Amino acid sequence: METRNTNYMVTGNLPDEQTLQAEIAKLLDLLGFYTGTKGYSYIFHAILLSVRNRDLLNDITEGLYQQIATHFSTTSSNVEHAMKLAIELVIKKGNFDELSKLFPQLDASKKLTNSNVICRIADDILVRYGSITALYLADMDSINDEMFLQCQQLTVKITDCLHRLRIPANIRGFEYIRFAVFIAVYDVSILEEITKRLYVEVGKKFNTPSTAVERAIRHANWRSWDTKNPEAEMMFVWDIPKNSALIARIVDDMRIECKVS
Repeated sequence: METRNTNYMVTGNLPDEQTLQAEIAKLLDLLGFYTGTKGYSYIFHAILLSVRNRDLLNDITEGLYQQIATHFSTTSSNVEHAMKLAIELVIKKGNFDELSKLFPQLDASKKLTNSNVICRIADDILVRYGSITALYLADMDSINDEMFLQCQQLTVKITDCLHRLRIPANIRGFEYIRFAVFIAVYDVSILEEITKRLYVEVGKKFNTPSTAVERAIRHANWRSWDTKNPEAEMMFVWDIPKNSALIARIVDDMRIECKVS
């Protein structure tokens, strides 16, 4: 399995620890998780760790599960199993309407993995507090508050679009598509050289080869189409689109929504 070094240590735009913990607890309660289970405690801690260092999701078994196991004096396999049971329970007896809003793929599969839940919730927090946008703009100089706010609104809109397309937040292609669209919204010419320029730029940001970027985006594209997603079928009437068509269509929609000229 490919290991990514995305330098996703983010703290500057996040709330203090107490506020962050309260927000995670509020969201898990809204979804209907049972607070008295070990799985709840493990999921809560996993989200907290992942918000602070999203790279932990690159290697869940030896990275994230191991840290949780050490914290709770148990084993990685116990952590994984308890999380799985907690998620199965919330799908059966939790707030399915709220779950479906956060995880649109539930309508088709009725299943969620541990990484689906942890990454989706962690990513939601990182997006809302501007940490993803800060990552995207890290190499740029002279970003004022107005420019950051515009970029933040774009990040939110792209993320919402990818969720509507039912691309899971825990797969590499989700991150790569989001950043690719972000770049191309402000530089449409890059779409003319997707392989030579766009994939290369995405690869640089996430420290991975451009070939891996292309492959991960293709996989994410397939995952969206495979769920028989009406949103995807509306956007691409005939068949599963190529990577270039998927990115270009989202870029076009974002430029219209955000009024980028």
